[in-house]
Amino acid sequence: MSQSNIHELVARCQQNDERAQFALYNMNKAKLKGLCRRYARSDEDAEDIFQEAFVQVFRSLPSLQNVNTLNAWMRQIFVRTAINYYKKHLKNYEYVGEAPLMFEATSDHVLILSELSREELLQVIKKLPDGYRVVFNMYALDGFSHAEIAEHLGITESTSKSQYSRAKEWLRNKLSKEGITNIHG
Repeated sequence: MSQSNIHELVARCQQNDERAQFALYNMNKAKLKGLCRRYARSDEDAEDIFQEAFVQVFRSLPSLQNVNTLNAWMRQIFVRTAINYYKKHLKNYEYVGEAPLMFEATSDHVLILSELSREELLQVIKKLPDGYRVVFNMYALDGFSHAEIAEHLGITESTSKSQYSRAKEWLRNKLSKEGITNIHG
């Protein structure tokens, strides 16, 4: 879709044109649903996050300043919604406590993730313990710093680093057991 068509689509969405909203929804459905699935424990949780985030997108669309940043803006809303969902349901999730770092953060996750299809990646990430999964998604896939993760989740920076380190170790072990990779770090 051309940039001028996107500008027109957003303008129509801002005027509550249901056809335009449906078009925007369909245009972004696959990639944003994938983001929700990465953060969620189950498909049902992912669907809840997805629906809640799209409602927030349509509510906030009139405040969008620069249509050229639409994709990044929507992604930010979806990540924030997923984080808020996690925090809201934290009492239902297992907490994996703070532990010392097992190894320095490296780019091993890039090597591991590059060997997996999108669906395999989603399935493996969904199996991570909840605390690991959220921190791993935020740091490795969505580019948050450990300081930002700590602020968003109400944890210490060292807890974020520990959770990320443990997530990488868990992924290494899981993938090695499944014969997907044998990366050592």
